[in-house]
Amino acid sequence: YAAQRNFLPKTTFAYQNQSSCNKPTDVVASYTGGDTAVVTWNGDADSYNIDVNGTIINGVSSPYTLTDLAGLTTYTVKVQSDCGGGDVSLWALANSFTTNAAIPLFEAFSTTSTPYGWSMYTGMLNADGTAKLSSSSSWSFGTGNGLTDNHAKANVYANNQRWLVLPSLTMQNNVELTFDLALTVWSSSSSASPTVGGPPDDKFIVLISANDGETWEVLRQWDNAGSEYVYDAIPNTFQLQSIDLSRFAGSSVTIAFYGESTESNGDNNIHVDNVSIDYIPACPKPTGLAVANVTNHTADLSWNQLGEASEWEVVYTLEGR
Repeated sequence: YAAQRNFLPKTTFAYQNQSSCNKPTDVVASYTGGDTAVVTWNGDADSYNIDVNGTIINGVSSPYTLTDLAGLTTYTVKVQSDCGGGDVSLWALANSFTTNAAIPLFEAFSTTSTPYGWSMYTGMLNADGTAKLSSSSSWSFGTGNGLTDNHAKANVYANNQRWLVLPSLTMQNNVELTFDLALTVWSSSSSASPTVGGPPDDKFIVLISANDGETWEVLRQWDNAGSEYVYDAIPNTFQLQSIDLSRFAGSSVTIAFYGESTESNGDNNIHVDNVSIDYIPACPKPTGLAVANVTNHTADLSWNQLGEASEWEVVYTLEGR
């Protein structure tokens, strides 16, 4: 008979000398708000190393303060004992934490998912600034209507109210909100096609709340009912908008984009992109660049100046270069 034989698979073993350097204990990372966090631990080593999302900081001691953290970012922290002479411990893992929104905040809607920390709701904005909101997928993210960059889009029609709410943050001095804004017919890249005088019920409003959404204040309103900013005059290509937020310095605020319709007349898409809350530059770039009266040899350029510049530099090239 044939004897049955069992063979172990070929296995390679690796051996590692046990370090005599004890790893830290009781490692805690405490987010303190803004852009800082404090890391504490216990141990008997003279020096320690910290790993923050893969970045190593050598030669520190407990407690250690992490600074200049990015907003809306999840951080994982590890601590290692350094006993000298190349003898280091294993890494001890602390808890992870996620920072709040901070200035500067920038969102380009680069994916089709809702940005981290942003929220969508539906609900009517009342005349007294209150609103009863319900979670809703009222905005979408992607391309369309002739706009080739990913952006946020809301269909404003019939009896619908669309909220896109930014993460809350603490406002600072000399800060502005900027964003690109466009309006198209819902099914094409065409400009809005108003009824006589434009649908008076349709609105797009930028709102701010300094009491966690209990009441909302209008920062800027586009409508067809006498506003300085005319809803149906919003172009079908992106145009930069700028709103000074300096008067809210020191307050924790929440900003929202709100589209409203209460009747079945106009049916348009609001488009928002490149949302930024940042410090106002000393020399802001012009907006609303337009070209008119083009001939074989000449063209007229016009733009809006946001600051106090008195001279401008114009650069142009041949198409495709």
